[in-house]
This record gives sequence, structure tokens and C-alpha cells, in this order.
Amino acid sequence: MAKIFLNVLLAIIQVEFGSTLEDVMQSSESMGLPPNTLRIEDSIKQGCKYFASLLESANAKGCDLNSVIQSYNYGGGFLDYLAGNGKKYTFPLAENFSKMQSDVVLYLSLYISVKRNIIKLWRCYAWII
Repeated sequence: MAKIFLNVLLAIIQVEFGSTLEDVMQSSESMGLPPNTLRIEDSIKQGCKYFASLLESANAKGCDLNSVIQSYNYGGGFLDYLAGNGKKYTFPLAENFSKMQSDVVLYLSLYISVKRNIIKLWRCYAWII
């Protein structure tokens, strides 16, 4: 992977790490494994591989780098969503996607972010850049 993405990948590690767990890129889920399954080195390898696949998909769809960064957390479906909504990351689009997903995703974790909306409370699907 090109060195130009090194700082982006380091930033992802910084955001995803946040604990003493070894899956520093929280990348086990991208392999279909339970959360925090991978050890440090395997987590970095898989995280870079997953990022590269998102980058390739974004390039094919004409989406920007910020879309890839957000998709690292949201999943590739966010790129599909953006491809039909202007192809460029915006906070309102990320927020809307988050709201749409939080209405359909079943949460089995106690770690659900709740954000106050003027109309109602809604679960935040994941971190937003």
C-alpha cells in the first residue's frame, strides 16, 4: 500500500484502539470473526487489507478518500450509499446513513452511543469523521 495512506491508517488505529485489546484496528469483524479476535500483527494486516479493498471500491464508484475513512467503520455499504448520493463524504450524509442503519441493526452490546436529536433519541451507528 502506498506510503501516502500511512497517516490515515495510523489515525484509524488511534481511533479504533482505545483499549488494551490486541485487535488494534478492530478488523476481525471484516473477516466475519467475533470482535477483538485478532492479535496485533494480524489485526494490522487485516485492517490494511480491508482499507485497500474499500479504497479500490471507492475508486470504482468515484467516491472520495473521506468516504473510505468513514466506510472503514461503517462498512462498504456506506460507499454504495454515497455512490447514489453525490459520491462525496459529507457529515449530513454520514449522519443520515447512521440513522438509517441504527433503525435496522440489532444491537447486542451495552456500548451503544446515544445522541440527542431534537425530534427523538437515536442510536449512533458508529463513529463519524
